[in-house]
Amino acid sequence: ISSVNVKTGSEAWKTPIENYPVDKTTRLDVSIMGDAVLLSGPEVAAFSASDGKLLWRMPFPGPFGPKSAAIPLGDDLYFSDGSSITRVDPASGKQVWLTAVSDGVFQALTADERSVFILMKGSGENPPDSIAALDRNTGKQFWNSSLLDRAASPISTEKNLLYVTTPASVIALDAQHGSVVFRTAIPTELQSRRQLPDILRVESNRIIVARETGVLAVRKSDGKLLFADRVVGGTGFTYDYSTAMRSEEHTSEL
Repeated sequence: ISSVNVKTGSEAWKTPIENYPVDKTTRLDVSIMGDAVLLSGPEVAAFSASDGKLLWRMPFPGPFGPKSAAIPLGDDLYFSDGSSITRVDPASGKQVWLTAVSDGVFQALTADERSVFILMKGSGENPPDSIAALDRNTGKQFWNSSLLDRAASPISTEKNLLYVTTPASVIALDAQHGSVVFRTAIPTELQSRRQLPDILRVESNRIIVARETGVLAVRKSDGKLLFADRVVGGTGFTYDYSTAMRSEEHTSEL
């Protein structure tokens, strides 16, 4: 594994990974976590970002099982085995805390300065998804809020709010308490079940949602629907292009 200066292209350091297992079916990922660099694949290995010195390594998924995921978030590192979340110190590889995911199955993770937010799929047939907030320092659960449907987008965070979509709604939650700030209905013609997740763009005064069937925007202050336009034959359209075009077209109107 090598570190390259992006300004000059020169190599800052290079570290051999002795006896690292080769698995053509496993993707290798490199992530930055504060002062550490994480390499994840058949093993997880952490290196010093300053000089490439190996900090620790362990088999992956190892004790976390076949449903495991290694998730770097800012300066933190988390592991999930599908039913629990473990926070690990990136510098030492030691466990900081472990919390079971109650009444659901782990789907995705994000965080702000205070909390870790878990998107969970409920148990049973066609259950609604939910979001739980954990204390970043201890893993203690602050709250758990049902979305009343399955999530259609990743969780976006900004200041003290969380944003997420379901097939029928754009939802804003209070990040400290999990209470619903607004739940805006998406027009029926844009509610069809889709294969790809929604893309959310949080701007200064609005939230733009791009999905396979169309593009819509709601006002950040109260969730008022600003526009909703269907894309004919929209399955598989380019999200970035459509979002940018809609943003330009509606700027003067808003």
